[in-house]
Amino acid sequence: MRKLEFQDAFTVSRFLKKTKLANELKRLYQEGAKEGASVETLGTDAIFAILDVAADTGTEDMVYEFLGDIAEKKPEEIRHLSFKELKELFSDIGKENDLSDFFKLVSRQMK
Repeated sequence: MRKLEFQDAFTVSRFLKKTKLANELKRLYQEGAKEGASVETLGTDAIFAILDVAADTGTEDMVYEFLGDIAEKKPEEIRHLSFKELKELFSDIGKENDLSDFFKLVSRQMK
């Protein structure tokens, strides 16, 4: 697995703009932080929000391609991950990267 790079901020920004998911993720984070939710709970909530909006907007392939690029796997391999493997992938991404700084960069690009 590779670390997130500057180019990834553009990919995430395009996805969030296309799906209009940014506000929902921000709301989930703020509510979870107020309630003292664990990082795992916040991550699981985010996964479900992404799955929901990707299914509704036809952007599933963007998710497979992005995660495949980070995980250094083919999009088709990502498509067939079990939910447990998907949670582990998101967990690994969180452990390997400073997601707070990454999403600050993404949010600045979206203004």
